[in-house]
Amino acid sequence: MIDGKDLPGFGVFRVGARLIGVPIDNLAEVCVVPTVSKIMAPSGPVVGAFDLRGSLVPLLDCEKLFEPSKPSRAVSTAVVLQHAGRILAIALDDIVRLAEVQPIDTQLGASEQTSKQSIADHFVQRAFPSGFVMSGDVVSCLDANALFSRHDVMSVAHTRAGARRVDTGHNGKYLIFRAGGAHFGLDTEHISATVPKNQLKTAGVRVDRGLCLGFTDHFGWRVPVIDTNRALGVGTVNAPGETETVLLRFPEGKLLGLHVDRTVGLKSLPPEKQSESSALISKTGLLKKVHVTENETQVFVIDFDALSCREDLRALSKLSSQTPGADDLVATAATAESGSIQENTRYLIFESGRRLAAPADKISRILRMPSTIVPSQETPQGVLGFFSVGNRSVPLVTLSEPSTKGDSEGYVLLVTVEGGQVGFVADSICAIETSEWRIPNRTGAPEQTDLIKIKGSDQRNLIAVSDLCGMAQELIGDGLVEKVLHNE
Repeated sequence: MIDGKDLPGFGVFRVGARLIGVPIDNLAEVCVVPTVSKIMAPSGPVVGAFDLRGSLVPLLDCEKLFEPSKPSRAVSTAVVLQHAGRILAIALDDIVRLAEVQPIDTQLGASEQTSKQSIADHFVQRAFPSGFVMSGDVVSCLDANALFSRHDVMSVAHTRAGARRVDTGHNGKYLIFRAGGAHFGLDTEHISATVPKNQLKTAGVRVDRGLCLGFTDHFGWRVPVIDTNRALGVGTVNAPGETETVLLRFPEGKLLGLHVDRTVGLKSLPPEKQSESSALISKTGLLKKVHVTENETQVFVIDFDALSCREDLRALSKLSSQTPGADDLVATAATAESGSIQENTRYLIFESGRRLAAPADKISRILRMPSTIVPSQETPQGVLGFFSVGNRSVPLVTLSEPSTKGDSEGYVLLVTVEGGQVGFVADSICAIETSEWRIPNRTGAPEQTDLIKIKGSDQRNLIAVSDLCGMAQELIGDGLVEKVLHNE
């Protein structure tokens, strides 16, 4: 809000040498792009498609819309757009910031090097009809309706549930996956979802022995993940900290995860093509059958009934729960609705150990996780160290347990307060959503937070609000960070 007027909000991204602005109403999420399939790349701007939680999403390269002859390039990140119940993704090179502006109806998006003919024939005139200037750079504002209506741009139906569910519509379909050097098959009827490779949370879990490797978070659930090979007795026992996961539907509405090196795909395994397993393997009762493929790969068929009856596995499945306390949040909503505050505020939704929300206008910039972080022993708990933003040294704060990864995945939410800036680690950026109402924290307990309900969501979809500005102000004002900064 500027001068008392609500201004349109945009997520600003860099694509090649250009900046584009995506209206926040059309911004679904920013995601990492895995392997790009060519199945949706007949010609033009669509360079392929990638798997996003079970949906094959078309991937566009805006560079090829501006300059069709430009060669394809490697893509690692994309912004997913939503419009009229459909989604598509645009390859991007960097996340710049959030902005509230009133675009000008002019051809600001046209590059000086772009000819009038290419402007008329391609993207700028119809899909980027307006723009604005930000820090001296031109930002071309996307018209989602114009983009989605182009004949050469493909999109797919948007599944709001978002779960990466395995197709169970065909009888006799098995999910084939590899774990510890062995191949396994499991009837898709018993699979809730598959989770892309992520870091397991191991706080309070002994990973050196026993079945449980840690926990994974998946769409509001905290699910225990077991060592597949140790449980089944086949393959090399491994205890990875990062793994793909197959989520199984256990009795009593619970979930249990199997660690997976990689999923191979769906395959029919007719009973008549399954043979009896070796007595040494079948004695556990979990792998009674085996299917040998044409290339002599042994696929051990998991007997789910036997698996779900094992007392130790059923006990572990009971540790699965909705986070953060979905049932408790519903009760909170029911009892506190009379004291809730109706609001129409845009929030950035992000993952940092769990799903959190922060007012979008309080985030100065969204940065990639820095490759260099200078540690310090004198800073408060939660401060990972310092990284550079321009010519300034900025503290980097984690909102969850520090990752054990050695790479630089994730993002940094940069917050500016009086006295300086602070960066907060986000595992992923989910979306920008508008709240319908907010339940204030009246308990006074520091571990409790305000809760918000997003427009169009049910009461179970309440999200905790993270006061990043308050934390940043407290951190900068405690003197410890200032001391370290002056000593650098």
